[in-house]
Amino acid sequence: MNIERLKLMLEDGDTLSVGQILDRFGIQDNSISRRRLRAFLDDAIKVHQVPIGVTTDGIFLCHDERTMQKALRYLETVENSYRNRRNALEIAFENREEMRQPTKV
Repeated sequence: MNIERLKLMLEDGDTLSVGQILDRFGIQDNSISRRRLRAFLDDAIKVHQVPIGVTTDGIFLCHDERTMQKALRYLETVENSYRNRRNALEIAFENREEMRQPTKV
């Protein structure tokens, strides 16, 4: 995978699915290649500072304020989901003793 090639794929403002990007790179779509693409996108954003947005709609370049806000809203949704899951896990852990006790009938 190549960052410049990815930017060319997305430069027209297209939103592409993971499968479409893998196909354009000539990579078979499977769980390993999807994990590698996620790591590649993470590196492109963090190391190479390419403004790539990822949502359930697909992957796109953030080329204006609207697309940037779209990407940020999705990240906030993911963050909230993980925060809620963490809170529920902490509560479940605190209540674990209650779960071990047999219920009285």
